[in-house]
Amino acid sequence: MSMMQSSVLVLATSLAMLGCADTRADNGIDVVAARALSDSVIAGLMHNQIDLVLDKMEPAFLVAVGRVGGEAGIRKLFDYCGRPVHLEFDRSQSWYILDGDGGRRRVQTFKYDATTKADPTGGCIWSVDVVRTDVGLRVAYVRAGHRVITSP
Repeated sequence: MSMMQSSVLVLATSLAMLGCADTRADNGIDVVAARALSDSVIAGLMHNQIDLVLDKMEPAFLVAVGRVGGEAGIRKLFDYCGRPVHLEFDRSQSWYILDGDGGRRRVQTFKYDATTKADPTGGCIWSVDVVRTDVGLRVAYVRAGHRVITSP
C-alpha cells in the first residue's frame, strides 16, 4: 500500500469514527421505553389530560415556557389540528439535534395518523419527540400538522 493510500485510509477511518463518536452520555435511547412514553403522551392528549403530558416533558422545556406556556402551546395544537380522538401508530425515526453547548442528543420521533374533532377524515399527523435527560426519558416536543396531499 502506498503512502497516499495509507493516508486516505487513515483519513477515511478517522472521519467515520468521528461521525460515530458522541461527546455526550445520552447517545442511545431505549426505543421500546421511548415508544411507551410517546404512547402515554398521545393517550393524555386524546383524553385532554394536559397536566399529565406536561409532567412528561423535559425539564428544559418547562423552564423555558413554564406550565402555563406549555398548556397554551398544546391548546394551540388542538386549535390547529383538533384534539385527537383516534390515533394509529405510523412510524418512528431516529435523528440528532445539536445542544447549545455544542454536544448532540439523539431524538426518537414517533408519528401517529390521527382523526380529530376538527378533521374526522384523518388528515392530521401528531409527532412526539423523545430524548434522554438527566432524569430519564422525557418528551422534547409534541407537534401536529396536516397531511399534505399532492395530485399526480
